[in-house]
Amino acid sequence: MDASQPHCPAVGFQRDGNIACFPDRESLIRTDSWTLKTGDYDGMELVDACGASWRVRAVKLLGRDGPLWRRPIDFICGYGFHIELDLEPLPPVPFRELVERICRTAAAHPDFFYDEEIGAGEGRLEPLDWPVQFAHLTGRLRRAADLREICAIIDDPCDGILPDSKN
Repeated sequence: MDASQPHCPAVGFQRDGNIACFPDRESLIRTDSWTLKTGDYDGMELVDACGASWRVRAVKLLGRDGPLWRRPIDFICGYGFHIELDLEPLPPVPFRELVERICRTAAAHPDFFYDEEIGAGEGRLEPLDWPVQFAHLTGRLRRAADLREICAIIDDPCDGILPDSKN
C-alpha cells in the first residue's frame, strides 16, 4: 500500500461531529449514495493505525464495483460506489492524543454515542443517563490498546455497561 494513503483501520472525524470507522481498505473506498449525497467525506480528517493523518479535499466517484451478482442488490440499496479520495497530508497524531480527541468529540456530540434505551432504564432497574454512559465509554477508550479496538468501541459504545453484557 502507498504511504500516501491511510493504512486501515482508520477513523474519520466528520464535520458534523460523527466519527466514522474504516476497519479495512474496502470500507474506506466503497460507499453508498446517501454518504455521497450528504457529503460525509467532505473535509473529513482521517487518522490511520500508524498515526498518519489527512484531510479529505475531494471525493472522485469512480463508478460501481463489486461482483456482477451483487450489483443489482447494490443498485437497489444505493450501495457499491467505488471512490477515490484526494487527501491533503496533516501532521501525525500520537495514539493517546487520538484517544483524547475521540473522548472530546463524544463529549461535544453525545447524540452519536448516547444509547436511549439504556438511558431510559430498559434492561435494568434504573436508567443510566449520559454522564454514566460517557464515563463508561471514555474508560473503555482510554484502556484500548490499538485503533482496531477503538473502532469496536465506537461501533458499540455501551457494550459491557449492563450486568449481562459481554464485557
